Amino acid sequence: MQKRMIYQTEETRNRIMEVATRLFTENGLFEIQMKDIAIKAEVSRNTLYRYFQDKSDLALEILTQMLNSLIEQNVKAVNKDSQMSNLCGWERLKLIFHKIWIEPGFANELKFMAEFDAFYSGSRLSSAFLEKMHKHISTELDDYLLEIVKSGIADKSIRADRDPHLMVITMINAIRGLKQRLILRANSLVEVGDFEREHMLSEFLDIIFDGIKGDK
Repeated sequence: MQKRMIYQTEETRNRIMEVATRLFTENGLFEIQMKDIAIKAEVSRNTLYRYFQDKSDLALEILTQMLNSLIEQNVKAVNKDSQMSNLCGWERLKLIFHKIWIEPGFANELKFMAEFDAFYSGSRLSSAFLEKMHKHISTELDDYLLEIVKSGIADKSIRADRDPHLMVITMINAIRGLKQRLILRANSLVEVGDFEREHMLSEFLDIIFDGIKGDK
């Protein structure tokens, strides 16, 4: 009897998260309220609040799950790539960024992250919520990329006059920000045509990596 209750609890929790992820991604965090999620998930509001204390709690749980999944998939994909062993640090880093940010995929996840960033800013980002984010969100991918940057500095393929950690964090946020903007704005970026829009990420990646290239 106890096992059945655990299964039902997990099943309900997963259903709530699936429904909330879809609603948040399609309509944005500004528009969707907990009552909307309860209706679509076919649970009472009291039941919903037994799983998640508020919208912030639910959104952070979704973000954490998404980020951890992205990190796991990306690191596995990179480690399986047979090209990696023969590349210098700069080449390895560029290949990883290309796989993560340039190749198609993760559009819904990145759209949700963009919605999350827009909603949880300014006064909505309390110190308590920020502390929860630090506890829940993994830095595994950041640490992985940092080691590659350090190897590139060691083999002189990456410039050594920049702080490695700051370099990694800046690059991740810059390329992710552009990809999120392209996903959210789709065909409504009036300053570029279709061809330019399709190649913006690759162009931006080339610019970034030209900037960090070493003397090798």
